[in-house]
Amino acid sequence: MLKSIVTALAVLAFSTGMALASEFTKFDPATFAEAQKSGKSIVIHVHADWCPTCKAQVGPLKTLAASPDFKNVVAMTIDYDGQAEARKMLNITKQSTIIAFKGSTETARATGVTNAEAIEKLARSAL
Repeated sequence: MLKSIVTALAVLAFSTGMALASEFTKFDPATFAEAQKSGKSIVIHVHADWCPTCKAQVGPLKTLAASPDFKNVVAMTIDYDGQAEARKMLNITKQSTIIAFKGSTETARATGVTNAEAIEKLARSAL
């Protein structure tokens, strides 16, 4: 029931143009370093526009971003094709990778996962 309410709210937010509590922004090394230093929860999605798996991950990630539980999470996207330095910095070898951090500690990492529950479990590891 709660999951359907959250999903409905996410759809409403996107269809009306409302801002989400936590939106995915383009990865920025300085912002990432500051979030780590401050001990914040961080979720990073490594995305490529041509990747069908990456596209399948967007829906569950946006639903989580709309959830009150994730309102203080720093959510960033790395452009797999355009941000090679960020990939190198975080030892990313494939698109469709999702990484969670609590401060400077990596709490979970998965590549190719599209199951909403698995993505949520990964993201919650940062809380």
